[in-house]
Amino acid sequence: MTPKHVCAELERLRFESASAFLEAKRIRLSRDVSIREDFEMSREGHRRIYALIRHLLVGHDGNACPAGDRPIVSATKPEPPRTYKWFSLP
Repeated sequence: MTPKHVCAELERLRFESASAFLEAKRIRLSRDVSIREDFEMSREGHRRIYALIRHLLVGHDGNACPAGDRPIVSATKPEPPRTYKWFSLP
């Protein structure tokens, strides 16, 4: 098992995106907000989520972040599927 990579930038972006949505939820539950204010809160949350996704995809000099929960891309080429000689499709 390989050791888990730690990426400070990824952790910061995760925290910021979660805090933006939780702050918007807290405000929405505490008072009635206008459509414009709701739009602004949603836009800020989406901006932070997009920054997180962008970091996961190309955050390390154009390569995927190795600290992601699920590796999006792999540096190694996957093995080709096995072919069986006794079974062939027409």
